[in-house]
Amino acid sequence: MKVVVFSDVHANIHALNAVMDDARKLNPQLIICLGDLTGFGAFPNEVVKLVREAQIPTLLGSYDEAVGFGLSDCGDSSKSFDEFRQRERTLKWTCNQVTEGNKRYLRELPMIIRRNLAGKHVLFVHGSPRDINESLYKDRPEATFIQVAKISGCDLLVFGKTHQFYQKKVNNTVFVNSGSVGLPMEDVNVAGYAVLDIDKQIRVEFRRVDYDFSAANLALKQAGLPLLSPQIS
Repeated sequence: MKVVVFSDVHANIHALNAVMDDARKLNPQLIICLGDLTGFGAFPNEVVKLVREAQIPTLLGSYDEAVGFGLSDCGDSSKSFDEFRQRERTLKWTCNQVTEGNKRYLRELPMIIRRNLAGKHVLFVHGSPRDINESLYKDRPEATFIQVAKISGCDLLVFGKTHQFYQKKVNNTVFVNSGSVGLPMEDVNVAGYAVLDIDKQIRVEFRRVDYDFSAANLALKQAGLPLLSPQIS
């Protein structure tokens, strides 16, 4: 079974359109979004509209939670005062732009999706099964992954949040981070997503797709927002 998974679009409609065009060529049986449709980019309503109209199963991301519920921050720590101000500024702008109907849609998104796919128990989350805001970086202690695997109780755990591709197996659980569509940590001008081939074994392909980076940056400039950079959320 072929499953396309993408995450952390962050209102980058140019990147999302490129990913969707590329993904459709693969004829997947399922497409799932791991959340963070909004934030940082200039097209939050357009991104939500695309995902809603395509009826893609979608999780609540940490940024989406802040926008949907009117929170003062998106629950992430900032490394500097300038970074904090950037997050605060983009969150306020996004909250003012997103329609009430789209905020209601965000509030209704689930925090987990469980599926039995080709005989495998698969759990999809935004951050981790423990917390929507937990960042499971690849270099977290092995004990962290052991604990998360035990809590998840699944064969395959798929997540986003950190904007970094990686795959690893801990005990009997395969961990897959699908990277980021709109704001990758690496190659910020290339959108990223993951393709899962689930059968007796689990095979993962990380795909990178070119998109109109200049147009996305121009829209940010016109909106008075910070230009694209490889900062995480």
